[in-house]
Amino acid sequence: TRMLRSWAWADRALVGLSRADTSRVPGLGAVYASLWDQAKARRTQLDQAFARKLAAWTQGSADPDRLLLIENMLDQVVRPLARQRPPVLVVLDGMTAAAGGEIAEELTADGTWQEAGRRPDGREPVLATVPSVTAVSRTSLLTGTLRSGGQPEERSGFAEFWERRPSALFHKADLEPEPADDLGPAVRKAIADPDIVVGV
Repeated sequence: TRMLRSWAWADRALVGLSRADTSRVPGLGAVYASLWDQAKARRTQLDQAFARKLAAWTQGSADPDRLLLIENMLDQVVRPLARQRPPVLVVLDGMTAAAGGEIAEELTADGTWQEAGRRPDGREPVLATVPSVTAVSRTSLLTGTLRSGGQPEERSGFAEFWERRPSALFHKADLEPEPADDLGPAVRKAIADPDIVVGV
């Protein structure tokens, strides 16, 4: 939670700092570089502390309690949302929390889309699998069970998870738009259908 609520903002600030235009005040370059080095060192310490705690927790096979695991997300977050209105689950591999927060702001800025989850105070962290590779983490997320595989397993597992409820899962190649469009027609049709749970 601290990663999402605090550290990710520091990471976003670091990106801005690393790209700052200091051409008008050249002396700022050295100051920004020093600040970046110090903040990056602090972030590295926080990451190392988290890694030690994660290793101990994983080794002890501790009860997740309120911690959301990647393989439980469909059941604990998406299924309850689907009772109210079929959601669109967007999965972006390999993204930092800082970049994810920025994209979420852009998607929700005009009020057409909104983030949804279990907590009224905002988004919550989800613990990826260990190892956190696509073939395990993403497949576990999209099938609702701890497993490995690729796109075929994800498609069949997503459909199995939703059982008789209409669902559609699209991968990167499915998103290719028609000329003069910005989204593949099958994806657009599925998102527009009020009865289909969509994964992208």
